[in-house]
Amino acid sequence: MKEFSFEKKGLKFVFADGHITSDDYLTYRWKVIGELENEHDEENRMFRKARYLKEHKAIGFPSTKTLNGKKTRGVKIPEDIIEEIDEYYDNLLAEKNKEKEKIRKSELIFKVEAAKLDSSWGITKPILVEQKDLLTSNQRKKVMELKSLLGETAKFAGATEHINAEELPVEEGEEIALDELLEMVKETKSYKRKERAEQKEQQKYEEAEKEARETGENVVVDKFSVQCNDSSKECNTDIITVYMTPSGRTKEDRTHTY
Repeated sequence: MKEFSFEKKGLKFVFADGHITSDDYLTYRWKVIGELENEHDEENRMFRKARYLKEHKAIGFPSTKTLNGKKTRGVKIPEDIIEEIDEYYDNLLAEKNKEKEKIRKSELIFKVEAAKLDSSWGITKPILVEQKDLLTSNQRKKVMELKSLLGETAKFAGATEHINAEELPVEEGEEIALDELLEMVKETKSYKRKERAEQKEQQKYEEAEKEARETGENVVVDKFSVQCNDSSKECNTDIITVYMTPSGRTKEDRTHTY
């Protein structure tokens, strides 16, 4: 319900322009006729930010007010209009969520901006700044891939970190789609190093599998240390050994160090 009013204990409460906030609350402009009116609002004499408290079936004021000589933070809503308000609220939420989903599924564009490395010398480097906040899970995955390859840089001290674009042939002010960036990054040194490392790792596993099948014995593929996973043990570090079995499967053994 966008607008409604009711009387309670000799006071007339008026609420108007109900809308959804960024944190999904339903808020209204409001006044209590003759008691609480905003003199700075010449047209309607209404205050802002009265919040619908669905679980309490009430409207909460943004601060404590005095009505009929008593301090209050809000007012209960009559039962006969609760259902209509709830329906209005649910419709607004549905519309907002529909719009959010539309944005989430839209193409992700990055704008090339300059990160300040040294303000006194005017030294900057290019970064990629996302042009929307809502991403699909697939878009988030691709963004993380770009960040892992190219690194992250803050635009200025304390700012959210963005993708470092030093390796890309881009210019400040340019706008580039995510899929286009994924193609561009394939020509960078970082991507080619990653490809070589993955190929080397794949070759190591293939050779270990061949050896294990020929010898009938497990072959060590990798060994690395991790934090101990058992608080009852008197150790800080565990050694993980990765084996290739004759059946072509990999298995891990964990050894505690003392």
